[in-house]
This record gives sequence, structure tokens and C-alpha cells, in this order.
Amino acid sequence: MKILRKYFLAEFFKYFAIFILSFTAIAIIAEFFDKADEFYSNQPSIYLIAQYLLLQAPRVMLYALPFASLFSILITIGIASKWRETVIIRASGSSTKKLFSYFLVLGAVISFVALILGETVVPLAASTATYIRKVEILKQTPKIDLWPRKENRSG
Repeated sequence: MKILRKYFLAEFFKYFAIFILSFTAIAIIAEFFDKADEFYSNQPSIYLIAQYLLLQAPRVMLYALPFASLFSILITIGIASKWRETVIIRASGSSTKKLFSYFLVLGAVISFVALILGETVVPLAASTATYIRKVEILKQTPKIDLWPRKENRSG
């Protein structure tokens, strides 16, 4: 049973990585083309554009986690059914419920990771991306200075 569990989890993570990277890449490319007129008119450095787009990745990954996990589970179980692996598991005397119950645990772990990311990494990355876009790319003055400079500090 351990071999089958490792096999199915490896298949799940393979498809999960493909989906999460695909969704993230598509969303970042769409963000680039959405903001292309701002990038073209203000002509910021490539470094600033790349930094802004990479700071958008945690938010996109957070949104893509449920879709990627659902599609990965469906494809993994679907391929197992297509190749009659579930029939073989049942014929050998093992339980498919026990084998696929690990996906339930995996779903809880992914939900917990999404909660942690949504409360820690994503807000920080989003605020930094907003600062880079508005202040460094669009050359607007910041309304609230979140990062005090050394010359502004007193004492």
C-alpha cells in the first residue's frame, strides 16, 4: 500500500506543479499585457517591471491553489481509472477508500498552507508591488510612507 500511495502522490504533485505554474504564468503574462501601456509610457527599467510582476506571483498562486489541487486530483484518479488501476487495487484486497483518503489529508494541508500564505506572504508582496507600481513606475508621490528613509528618521 505504501508503494501505491507514493505513486499516486507523486502523480498528484506532478500535475499540481504543472497546473500551479501554468496558472501563475498565464496570470503574470496577462498582468504584463494589462499594464503594458503604463510600462511603455513611463519606460521603467526591466528590473522594476520584473520585480513588480514577480511580486504578483504569490497572490496568483493563492488564487490558483484550489483549482490546481482539484484538477490534479481529478486527473490522477481519472488516469488511474482509465488504466484500471483502481480495479487492480480492489482485486488485490486493498481499499480504494483508504488509498484515496490521503488526498483528503493532502487537501487539508493545502488549505492550511493557503491560509498561512494568505495571511503572511501575499499581503506583504501585494503592498510592495503596489508601492513599486505607483511610486517607482508611475512616479506618483506616496500617500503614506511605509518604508521610512534614513533621512526622514528623527533621533
